Amino acid sequence: MRQRPNFYILVWIAFLLGLIACGVFGFYRIQLSGLEEARAIAWGLLIPGYVFFVPSAGATLVNSIYTVFRVPQFKPIMKRAVCLSLLLCIPALLFIIFGSLAKWDQFYNIYLFTHWTSRIGWNGILVVGLVLALIIELIVVLREETMPRWAPLVAGITALAAVVTVHTNLGAIFGAVTAKPLWSSHLLPIQFVVSAMLAGTVLTVLFISI
Repeated sequence: MRQRPNFYILVWIAFLLGLIACGVFGFYRIQLSGLEEARAIAWGLLIPGYVFFVPSAGATLVNSIYTVFRVPQFKPIMKRAVCLSLLLCIPALLFIIFGSLAKWDQFYNIYLFTHWTSRIGWNGILVVGLVLALIIELIVVLREETMPRWAPLVAGITALAAVVTVHTNLGAIFGAVTAKPLWSSHLLPIQFVVSAMLAGTVLTVLFISI
């Protein structure tokens, strides 16, 4: 006999759909309001939101302890860590796309006309690469039994390289801000990688516990 969905799960899904509907409605209103009214909104708040979600994807670094270095104690959290990393990277990618919501339909310019010496331009490209690497890794770990033995290792190394590259580049962006003495440092890329590992560890523990 088919079991009915839990009432609380249905309430939670309805709540999430309500939030999405509010976001879509707000987005529609902003598009109708015109450029001047759209500029009155503090779009700069998207920057700390992006900086939060990207280092939180450091769960990939925790997951690589098994996928790359083959420590068997970390195998039970492998799939959950990959899912968590992907769930956290998607909002970060959306923050890039809607970073200038008044011209959201021109977000592709960052990929077509990026100056190759621009750290911020590279940041948008690298995050897309990280999302694609995590999607591939998720497919591989979910179908590990049917994949060649080398496939999880290659997918793990690719995701690890992608997440380290994203965080070092993000650290280099803030490290080049001379107006902020505490940020202007060549050690900031290393600090971002370490912070990503710490944040990823905490969120993985919290995610698995829930």
